[in-house]
Amino acid sequence: MLQTNAEHDRMEPFMTHPRLFLQKKQKGDRDMAKTNTAVNGSSSASIEDLSAQIDILKKDLSNLTSALSEYGAAKTDEVAQTAKAKAAEVRAASRETAADAQLQAEEFVRTQPATALGLAAGLGFLVGMFTARR
Repeated sequence: MLQTNAEHDRMEPFMTHPRLFLQKKQKGDRDMAKTNTAVNGSSSASIEDLSAQIDILKKDLSNLTSALSEYGAAKTDEVAQTAKAKAAEVRAASRETAADAQLQAEEFVRTQPATALGLAAGLGFLVGMFTARR
């Protein structure tokens, strides 16, 4: 399709800036739709009605997105608090278990010092064997 100089001059700003071209084209499409609606009279929804409905849908989608992000943040906080509580429970239980093991070891050393000394010497010998370089 050949363009005359006048057509080329009119289209040149839009060729250098595609966004301007798209805006102009969309405006022209809307104007054509209005004209078709006015001429035919058979369209049940006007462009303004459709635009208003699209705007409402955009706002609803935005509200849903923000509600989901708030829900996600609340759930994240809830899970973090639960994990912290569980970690504190495990830490307390492990401290209690370690304290009980220490008390049992001290009691064993007091009641059977010779056996405890023999076990300590045997463990020391084994550790020395495993860590000795050859």
